[in-house]
Amino acid sequence: MNNTGRFIRDPRKEVWLLPHPDDELFCIDHEKFPNSELHIFYFCRLPQKISNKSHIDRFEEAISAWNQVKNVKVILHNTFCRFSDGQIFSQFSVQDYLELKIIVQNLNPTHIVTPTFEGGHQDHDFIYAVARNISLDLNISHLDFPTYKARRNSRFFFRAINSRVPVIQDYESTIKSNIRNSFLIGKMALKYKSQYKSLWILYPLLVIGTFRGKRGRRLSNPTLEYLDIPFFQLRRRADSNVVLEAIENLEKYSHER
Repeated sequence: MNNTGRFIRDPRKEVWLLPHPDDELFCIDHEKFPNSELHIFYFCRLPQKISNKSHIDRFEEAISAWNQVKNVKVILHNTFCRFSDGQIFSQFSVQDYLELKIIVQNLNPTHIVTPTFEGGHQDHDFIYAVARNISLDLNISHLDFPTYKARRNSRFFFRAINSRVPVIQDYESTIKSNIRNSFLIGKMALKYKSQYKSLWILYPLLVIGTFRGKRGRRLSNPTLEYLDIPFFQLRRRADSNVVLEAIENLEKYSHER
């Protein structure tokens, strides 16, 4: 804060590494990015079949969603938007890592932003590890944000935006700012027609997380190990040991430490 008691919100350049189009809904904030530059990298393109004759591309939906965000320069990158949902950890190569690191280095951002490591989705955990390695290699601040994780080792129930690590407060949160953020999330969510079923469940949780001050970016630095059975394994989406092995292999990609 400055001596007037107001929170300072300097323009910044950030690189967001997001496994899926719509992950940004867990983090986007109406107040935090005035006149900033956000470079968004998605990793799964995810064409969705909605009828016998119609398909929706979630990357195209993301373009419409980000158009709802004002006073921010948003650049969407599809350079790595080619991986299968749930399989980034098995498909991401040494060449992909080195190429991404060079791109981030050339962009020279103030922060890298990703979903956190929490065992909710294997893609989130792996991309978190990718970003952490790049941030250490290039000495760039790495911020993360919670999405969801298992609730009491259940494969059916989950906790959304559940974390004890405090969100970074770039400004003074008010009821008015929380309402604006809730409307922004809603407007962006409406552009993801392929995800209506899941977003009808998630949207109220995102709003609750906003008003509770839980939704947003943090500096958490979690330990890259699973203390409980991760949600993705409970749902039989991936084996946690295989995911951890892929994360450990990332260490071999770094040559500058």
